[in-house]
Formats: sequence, structure tokens, C-alpha cells
Amino acid sequence: MSFHDVSRRAMARAISVMASPLPVVYEGNSYPAIVAELSESEALAMGGFEQKLSCIVQVGSDFPNPAKGKRLTVNGKARRIVSVGADPIGWKLTLEDINR
Repeated sequence: MSFHDVSRRAMARAISVMASPLPVVYEGNSYPAIVAELSESEALAMGGFEQKLSCIVQVGSDFPNPAKGKRLTVNGKARRIVSVGADPIGWKLTLEDINR
């Protein structure tokens, strides 16, 4: 068993223990995830208000390859992927709330 296999199993176990009560829904499928909600605020910008990052989500390697700009649902709220951090054991997604 390789280091990455052990790490993937550990990540899957950590997500199952710490996962949000509501799954992340992406492209019609549900995935367990560790969700860190950030304080939601807006900054005044030219032409209106600028969106601020609202959530960071850690998902396992079973999550399909996420694309920047795609939408998903976290804790019942529609979000948009702003950035994707990839590693051999999962994905770290930084999201913005599209409903604000």
C-alpha cells in the first residue's frame, strides 16, 4: 500500500468524522465534505458591491475534477468555485455565494 493510498484512506476517514450534516451537491451528485463558513461581507466597488469569499470546502479524491466557475450547493446555498487546490488525496475549494 502506497503513501498516497494511506493518505486517501485517512482523508476519507477524517471527512466522514468531521463532515457537514448536509452534503455538497455538485453536478447532481452528493459528496461528504468538511465545510468552513467564512463571515460574509461585501465591499463597495466600482458599479456596486464586490462579492467576498464565503466558504472553503475540503472534499476527498472521489470528488470529480472541479472546474473554476462551476456551481455547487453547500449547506443549502448555491455557491461558485473561485479557486481549486489539488493534491493527491482530495480538493480544497474556495467558494463565493452567488445569491448575495
